[in-house]
Amino acid sequence: MANSARNWLKRQGLMVKEEFYTPWGICDLVAAELDRKQVRKRLRLGQKHPIGPLIRLEILNAVPDAEEGQSTTLEELAHKYQDLLAATEVCAEIEKLITGKFVKVGEHGTLQKLNGWVPLHKRLVALELKLNRVDRPWAKPYPTRHLLKNRS
Repeated sequence: MANSARNWLKRQGLMVKEEFYTPWGICDLVAAELDRKQVRKRLRLGQKHPIGPLIRLEILNAVPDAEEGQSTTLEELAHKYQDLLAATEVCAEIEKLITGKFVKVGEHGTLQKLNGWVPLHKRLVALELKLNRVDRPWAKPYPTRHLLKNRS
């Protein structure tokens, strides 16, 4: 069944990744149609590596976008995440985001995100392949239901 599903996705011109890790488990197949304009933008910004773990993504989402003209500081981020991480850990995550060119440092140490990744795709398809225990996949979409509500 996996071969048929993979071929079906590829025939639609999608890039396919098997056993894609999500916060809720492993998805059998994930396929994407990338937005070429966004891919070029990301490469122009020098963003050639993944952002990293979810906590780094969470911190990155808290950094204002450079295109909006707003900024934050390391101290503000450390305060925001003080219940989750030590200030040194927040600093280490920000350093990795700066190295990856996802965040730039402005005057007086202010931080702004360089958005070359959202949205990086035009279409995203996730397939959970089951021959038995077909009721199990229904448990996985519930944590992500909020992602679908904001798409219309």
